[in-house]
Amino acid sequence: TIVYQMALALSTRTRSSAFMVSPFQNRWLLFAVFVSIALHILLLMTPLSVIFSVKAIPILLWAEIIVGATLSFVIFEMYKVLPQRWRK
Repeated sequence: TIVYQMALALSTRTRSSAFMVSPFQNRWLLFAVFVSIALHILLLMTPLSVIFSVKAIPILLWAEIIVGATLSFVIFEMYKVLPQRWRK
């Protein structure tokens, strides 16, 4: 899903943990993430959804997607922080 891909993009923007770097260091990436999510919401929540034959997903499913993407982001970040010897 797009939310998972945006979490992955934010996580892989640096080799060090994203929690140790300013989130505004790469403003173009933040802009691209915002525009991508905004365009998806626009597509799903307007008459454009009829033209493209897509349907909005229920709010509870959105919550599951956001929780899953957040957990993935945290796991990616923890993997970066763990010492190499623990990853083997």
